[in-house]
Parts: sequence; structure tokens; C-alpha cells
Amino acid sequence: MKTPVQPDENLIAFWKTLALDSQTMRVGASSDTIEGPRLHHNLTVSKLPRLAAFGDLSELAEYRVTRTIGEGGMGIVRLAEQTSLYRDVAIKTVRVGANEGAADDLLREAWIAGRLEHPNIIPIHALGLDEIGAPMLVMKKVEGVSWAEALNKPELLPAKFRVSEDLLEAHLDILIQVCNAVHFAHSKGIIHRDLKPDNVMLGAFGEVYLLDWGLAASLIDDGKGRLPLAKDVKDVAGTPAYIAPEMSAGHGEQLDERTDVYLLGAVLHELVTGTPRHQGASVMAMLINAFRSDPVAYDEDVPRDLAAICNRATSHNREDRFASAEDFRLALVEHLRNRVSRKLSDESARRLNALRAQIADFFVDCGPGDGVAIEQEAPGSLYELFTECRFGFDQALNIWPGNEDARIGRQAALEVMADFELRMGDEKAATLLIDALSAPSSALLERLAMLREALGAKERALDELKRISHDVDLGLGGKDRSVMMMCLALLFGGAPMINSVLVRNALSEFSFQNYFVQFAAILTLSTLVVIVMRKKLFKNAINTRIVTSLFVILAGILIMRLVGFALGLDVGGCTALENGLLAFSIMMLANLVDHRLWPAAGGFLLGTFGIALFPELVLEIDGASNFIALALIAWAWRGDSAAPGPGA
Repeated sequence: MKTPVQPDENLIAFWKTLALDSQTMRVGASSDTIEGPRLHHNLTVSKLPRLAAFGDLSELAEYRVTRTIGEGGMGIVRLAEQTSLYRDVAIKTVRVGANEGAADDLLREAWIAGRLEHPNIIPIHALGLDEIGAPMLVMKKVEGVSWAEALNKPELLPAKFRVSEDLLEAHLDILIQVCNAVHFAHSKGIIHRDLKPDNVMLGAFGEVYLLDWGLAASLIDDGKGRLPLAKDVKDVAGTPAYIAPEMSAGHGEQLDERTDVYLLGAVLHELVTGTPRHQGASVMAMLINAFRSDPVAYDEDVPRDLAAICNRATSHNREDRFASAEDFRLALVEHLRNRVSRKLSDESARRLNALRAQIADFFVDCGPGDGVAIEQEAPGSLYELFTECRFGFDQALNIWPGNEDARIGRQAALEVMADFELRMGDEKAATLLIDALSAPSSALLERLAMLREALGAKERALDELKRISHDVDLGLGGKDRSVMMMCLALLFGGAPMINSVLVRNALSEFSFQNYFVQFAAILTLSTLVVIVMRKKLFKNAINTRIVTSLFVILAGILIMRLVGFALGLDVGGCTALENGLLAFSIMMLANLVDHRLWPAAGGFLLGTFGIALFPELVLEIDGASNFIALALIAWAWRGDSAAPGPGA
């Protein structure tokens, strides 16, 4: 931090001499001015044109006074009618009895203001002599309220500046127009030296006029001696509440455009704080503070960029200030543009707080960041609030990329919503939000990785469940199994019947040899059926197991026949036992796989007991029981439809 600049003893002694001269200063309110001695020369008014008589009712009078509208220590301002143009004008003259310098002051004010033709400076219509030979200044009549009054009483602010609810924004607009007038004056080599709200008038239609050029000085010597030169200033002059360090020290050689920049900065300080830049219990204290011009630590409610503008403009060192009133104005314009951005970010910050509250209400008992997803759908209003919040921050950054509050707010909004989606278990939404973060925290990234791992395990488990469900889905390929069983019903039912016809007609004999031939034929044809239908029959594990089980049963029948042959058992008895084996095999399948197979087991049991009771009809009963049992299975599966498998 820079060491504060302190006035030396000589400067303090100089200020004390000024305080003793009561005629050079008006001490009271913060807006009172140290006038200082005038730089008078022997100016003559005799060469000024004599203006038409005024003050009487003569029709030949160019100006007819109607009333007095203002008075000062040295001058008086009257309202008059300019008869030739049928308009009202203001006429300023020297008060009777004023000192000799009053006329010179009026002339200098006229010469300065007359060369400054600008929309924010009151136009001068004429300069001449009145009927007693004293100088009179004719200017545009301006009605309105002083800026200082409007600052104290916002209701006095012209309607044009009350459009926005943001009063500071309205006053900054006024200050920008004052900057225009000051910059124009600087282009003509004139510095004002007494910029303050009291010297600004606001018209009813939004006009802004910079007044009182009584302390103005020229930076350019035209050799005519009409204007006071800044370099000749040796005394303190100005308003202590706003005065620049070089003005407080009476250093005329240091006065330049940056002196007025300081005064503009002091006015800005008053706009943002409501208090003058330099305060003190006495003029001496105010001058000391003005000379030091220490940087101000502004409150948090003052925008950072505006605080920086104030401190830069009112720096003790002229080199550190804005180089011109135009640069100062551009900084204000940039702030106003950024102010829109700040309003958007402030509104978005309020939405962000509302979003946090709504999320907290939604989760109720869930602690923050615990990664617990709940079985409840988030309300649409929550997502709408987040969208508005994020859009506001984005717009604020589009307008002003340097808006730090908007950048921080956008980051916070994304983090809050990413936390919400992580807790809800929405990995895709959380990923999009975290990817949008400029610098995602390690905690968020770790939680996202944990969620992905958990969801991956859950997805794998779900895939496994789907695979198992697919494998045990009896509906898958059911109609194809029905067709296969109907084919087997015809084979297992038809073969014994055909064999019965052959035996009855003495074309074959009922023996184990015949028995094996019949079985071989049935097994071969059954295998062909399965081979032809293999793509439809082996769609999942349960179908594969069913088909495999059928062939296992057939293998069991074959083994039983071989054992019966080896033991020399009766063929009919073996056939009855085979039907019993088939019945119990189907019972096992009905119990383990499909309860609809129970009736088929009854069909085979019918064959077992039928053969036992009527051994002479073994082939017929065997064929009938086979057909009935297998047809019942085909009937049970007739209505099954293919169910979607994994990934379908």
C-alpha cells in the first residue's frame, strides 16, 4: 500500500492565511466555494455594442424585463422578453454597487461560455451594454432544478431520468452528459475547476446544463488577456468537498484536464456513497484530506468497477488518473453496459438461492452430497428454475465476460444441479453438467465415477437378469415346440400302430428285434425333425433343455429295452414300463419346468396300466397313449408366443 501523502508545514501555513481572509471564501455547506482572488486586468467595456433599451414598456426596446429570477453577491439575473424574436431570455448584469472586478468577471464568463457552443452548456445570445453602460449578458432562459436538489429529493428528478427504478443509473447518465460538456471545454483549452452537482441544472425535458464558469481558466494563452490563465493561479479556489490536490495547493502550473477529471471522480464518489469526497469539521481539515486524496475502501454494495473508477479518477498523482474526461466517460459507459450484466447476474443469484431451497425441500431427509437416489420424480419447476438461472448467468457473461459474480454464480448453479443429478442417480445428466464446468471439483468427479461404477454393476446385474429371464422364458419358441411335439406325437403314435398292422397281418412279429427297429425308426425321424427345426427350437436355454430332456428320455427308453432284452423280459412288459418311465419323466418336467405338462403324464400312465390290463393290445395301446400324451403337450404349448430376449 502506498504511503499517504502529507502536506508540509509551508502548505498548512499557506492555508491558514487563506482562512483569515473572509472575503475569499464562503464557509458552510460542503458545496460552498473558496472563490480566491480574481486575476483582474484593465479590461474595457467601451467597445461592446450597446443593446436596445430594456426595463421600460417602449415598443422599440429589444429586451423588456419581466422579473428577477436570481441574485448573487456580484450579479443579478432577470427574465426578459426579446421582442424581435418573441421569446424569453435570461439577462445577467452586474449588481449596482458591486466591486470593480464584477464587470471583468461577467465579461470573462461571457467570453468563456460564448466560445463553448455545446448542447450541455447554456447558449450565449449576446454580450453588450445596458442603458447605463454596464455589461449585460443575454443567454438562453433555462428552467429546471439543480442536480444537488435532485440528489437530496429524488422526486425532483425530471421524468426522463425516473424511467428506471435504478436511481444511481439515472445519475450516472447525467454525469455522462456533464463529461461531454467538460470534454468539449477541454477541446477549446478551457478547464472548469468547480464541477459539482450544484453547478449542474436539469431541465424538465431531460436537458443537462453545466453552469457557473466563474472559476474557469484557459490552458492556452491567446495573447489578448481576456481569459484567466491556469498557469497564473497562485491561490486556492474551488469547492473543498471536491477539490483536486493541485488545486488545494494553489499550484496553477499543475492544472490541466486531469484536474477536472478529479472533480468528476469526486462527483461520482458522492453519487455512490451519498457523501462528499472530502469531509472535515473545518475547511482546513477538508483541504488536508483533499491534498492527501487517499484511496477509499468502498462498501460491498458499491460495484467493484465503479469503486475502481472513483479511486483512479481521484488519485493524488495526476499521472494515475484518467487522461481525459472522455476516458472517464467511456469508463462510465462501460460500467452502465456492465450494469445490465450485473442486474442479470443478481437476478440469477436470487434464482440460485431459490433452486437450493427447492432441492433441499425435495430431498427432505437426504443429507447433501450423500449420493443417495430416491424413488421420486423431480418436479418440472425445479428444472425450469435451473434453466432460468443458468441462462441468466450466461447472458450476463455474454454482455460482460469480466463479470466475476456471474462466472462464480454459473459455476455454483452447475455444481448445485450436478449434485442433485448425482443424488438422483442420473449419470448422463450429471456428466453433461460436470462437463460444462470450467473446473469441476475432485469431489464431484469422484462421485460421478462412483455413480458410474454403481450403475455399471446395476446394469450388469440387470443384463444377467434379462439373460436368465430369456433363458427360462417358455414363451420363447413355444409354438415351434408345439409343432415339434405334434410331429413326435405322430411318430410315436403312428409307429406302433403301423407295427400293429404288420404284426396282425403276419408281415412282422412282435419281438425285441422288431421292437428295436421300430425305436430306431422313431429316433431317426425324431432327430430329423429336431435338425430341421433347430434354429427355432434352440432359441434359449429352456428350449434347449426341453429338447435335450426328450432325447435323454429316449436314451433311457433305449437302455431299458436293452436291459429287458438282456434279462429276457417280456416285450409287452417292457413297453408298459417304458410308458411308466415316460409318465414319471413328464411329471418331473411338469414339476420343474412347466406345470401344463401334468395331463401328458396321465396319458403315459394310461398306456402303462392299459398294457398291463390288456397285454394283447400292447402296440395299439402304446401308440394311442404316446399320441395322446404328446398331443396334450403340443396343445399346452400351442398359444405361447416369442418373448423378446436380451437386447431386444
